[in-house]
Amino acid sequence: MARIVTIIDKDLGWKKIQKELRQLDGTVSNVGLFGSGSSPKNNIAARGAVHELGIGNPKRPFMRNAFDKNSNKLYDYINKQYNLLKAKKLTVSRFVGLISEWLIGKIQEEIRKGEFIPLSWATVRRKGSSVILIHKGQMINSLTYKAGKK
Repeated sequence: MARIVTIIDKDLGWKKIQKELRQLDGTVSNVGLFGSGSSPKNNIAARGAVHELGIGNPKRPFMRNAFDKNSNKLYDYINKQYNLLKAKKLTVSRFVGLISEWLIGKIQEEIRKGEFIPLSWATVRRKGSSVILIHKGQMINSLTYKAGKK
């Protein structure tokens, strides 16, 4: 006598996980300073470029240094957050946000603690401080990210 076997395939969330992971495809996050215009006086991104690239000033590459010093930690952090994403404990949006915010923190740390060429005596006298890359806090507080699709 033939037996009839019924197979029931219950999706315990795998389709939702796949959908979330597909949302990552083409997702990018740009971390840094954003602005428009070319004058460093009026544009925080231009001001950051002046320091990062050494345009008219000594190079003080706070973004590159932050990334270079922390690249291994960044990859570890990404893997940790990715595992949480796969376990449905994070959304794609939160995943991207956490990684971007982590990198912003490392850039801010580099601005505060990085070893850079000292300011000239004239600059120290003009700004009233020898603190490098921080005057009123506008640049360090303007670091942000923009996430989206390529």
